[in-house]
Amino acid sequence: MNFVISMSQGMKIYLGAPASPAPKELIDDLCGLVSSEEKVIEAHYPQCYIPSAMTRPAQVLFIVVTSVDEIEPTAVSLAKKIDALERPDLEVYVLPLVATDATVSELRRVGCKIYG
Repeated sequence: MNFVISMSQGMKIYLGAPASPAPKELIDDLCGLVSSEEKVIEAHYPQCYIPSAMTRPAQVLFIVVTSVDEIEPTAVSLAKKIDALERPDLEVYVLPLVATDATVSELRRVGCKIYG
C-alpha cells in the first residue's frame, strides 16, 4: 500500500538520514520504478515526519519533477507501479515536488538521493 502526500503551503517537514535504511532490494526496486517515469528528474528516500500527514516517522519517497502540471499524473502512475510490487507489508509514502521547491535543496543536503 502506498500513500501520496500533497504538499501544502506552510507544511512542516522534518528530514534526516534513516537510522535503519530500507533494504537495498527495496531501494533498487523503487529506483527502477522511478527511472521508468520520464518526468521524474530526481528522487530521494530520507527518513521523514510530516505531523499533518503522518502518524509516525517513516522513509518517504520524494520525487522531483520540472513542472506543477507533472505532479499529479506522475505521482498516480508511480503509486500504481509501487502497488504492483505486490508486497503486502510495504507502505510507501510518495511526496512529489517541483524542482524549484525549497525542500529539494534540503533533500540534497540530507544525502538520501536514489535517482537522478
